[in-house]
This record gives sequence, structure tokens and C-alpha cells, in this order.
Amino acid sequence: MSKPVLAKVLNKGIATSNGAIRPMTRVATGLDTDIMVFDFYSKASMHLPFNEGYLRILRAAFPDSNIIFHADAAHLQKLEPQLPGLNVSLAAVPRSHVPHGLSFHNPIGATLAARGCFAVMSAAVRTPVRLVAVLGVDAALYRVITRKWQRRLGPVDLLLHGSLAANYVWRSRNPFIHLAPSCA
Repeated sequence: MSKPVLAKVLNKGIATSNGAIRPMTRVATGLDTDIMVFDFYSKASMHLPFNEGYLRILRAAFPDSNIIFHADAAHLQKLEPQLPGLNVSLAAVPRSHVPHGLSFHNPIGATLAARGCFAVMSAAVRTPVRLVAVLGVDAALYRVITRKWQRRLGPVDLLLHGSLAANYVWRSRNPFIHLAPSCA
């Protein structure tokens, strides 16, 4: 995919308060210093403090990188005022959608939605990057990304949604099997 086409894919813009679409401030350069962050589930003010904090941590850790945050346009509109001077580009992408009237609780519906999210990621990340981070990952998206991600494009940081993250701190009662250290 050529750079102008990639810029067109990423340049969906941000909806402003009067409904106009303002183009994002920067597009992916295709350099290995780019950091792509995706949030397919947040809308409007959902997860706003966490996403702001995560972007601030990324900026502090990688001050010279081009950080591009991909999320729903309404979420970006709420997030943008929280990031003055942080130099993070914002790109609107569609929220995760379950087709055919299915539910996220239906394994087939969740997998179809996850494949749609992965298609958006694949369109945005065509060349090697420093890091790809996906926020609020559920089981279906975890499965799709871990099976299909091309490692040559860079490392992927999957931040699990609360229901999955809780399972990783679960501790077996069997003394020979411990999935996580004791919190005691």
C-alpha cells in the first residue's frame, strides 16, 4: 500500500462539536519509530481517564516517536481537549461491530467483530512500527490478533479488558499449579 493510500485510510478525521470533520494532525510515516494505539470499544467518555493516562505514559517513554491513537470519532472528540501539547495524532476508526444482529456474547458474532477490528489494524499498519497497542482486548480479539499478527510489523501490546485481566490474577487452589503469584 502506498503512503498516499495509507494516509487516506488513516485520515478519517475527527468530528468537531459543530459536526464538521477536521482532519487528523499527522499521518503514519511508515517508520519504525511510529507507535499505533487502537481502541475499538470505547465511545464518548468511556475509558477516557485510562486512555489519557496510557497516552501520557507512552509519550514519556517514547518522546521522539510518532504516536497515533485510533478510536471512535466521539471518543477522540472527548479525548482531544485532555491532551494539550502531548503531540499525539488522532485517527477516527469505526467501533467494533457485531454483524447480522448477533451479540458479543455469541462466539461467532464476537469472532466476526474481532476480524473486522483486525482488518482496520491491518489497513493502518502496513510497514514495521516500534509498537502496536490494542486497548480493552476481549477474548475474541485476543484470539484473532495472536493468530494473525505478522511479527515482522512489530510487537503488539494487548491490554486486556477487565474481565480477561481478572482471569490472569486467578490463582489455582492446587499448590502445584499457580497461574499468578499470591497477592498476600
